Amino acid sequence: EQNIALLGSNRELTHAVLNSIVLSLLIHPLFDGAAVQIVDCAGDTFGSALAESWIEQGYSVEVVPKDSAMSTIVDGLEEPVGATRFRQIVVFLDLHRLRELSEQDQRTFKTKSELFVRYVTESVDRGAFVVGCWSSARAAQTTVPRLRGFGATVSTGLVPAEYTAAFGPHTEPPEGFPRITYTDSVSVHRPRTLVPFDPSARPAVQR
Repeated sequence: EQNIALLGSNRELTHAVLNSIVLSLLIHPLFDGAAVQIVDCAGDTFGSALAESWIEQGYSVEVVPKDSAMSTIVDGLEEPVGATRFRQIVVFLDLHRLRELSEQDQRTFKTKSELFVRYVTESVDRGAFVVGCWSSARAAQTTVPRLRGFGATVSTGLVPAEYTAAFGPHTEPPEGFPRITYTDSVSVHRPRTLVPFDPSARPAVQR
């Protein structure tokens, strides 16, 4: 259970961190041959810019528009369980903007938000690694309470109130720029602050 939740209000830095996360996964042996699917609910050029970059580097990328987001989640729940490797990386951009999440699914009588939580918690067993990207901790937690199913949380550029909402009342945002904060479900340590890279630099991948 190491799906990643990325919380970032600074678009430039979030773009650079998300790019680094996905490319790091793609070069890992468990992701050999994996495709990338971007479920884009952001309503800007963020997703298309990432897709273009990854396609240029030789990866298979599909961009799913907002109006097809829910069908992607439902289809994912029909994939067989017991996967031994990852067939895809699914990046959800600003899923909280999908209003139908509060609606009831007519087949299961659960809210569509509950279906997404199930999708995330079962994704690894179905061969999909999920990276959820939100502009704030509040937006993320309205979509996935307590970020269930996400084993790691990365933040970039959150204001103090959002930072404590993500990492607890006794934590403070890191000083300096650029900075990211990382924590995971198996770590016994407090959130770690890292200096990632120059946000303007484009990571290169050797294939």
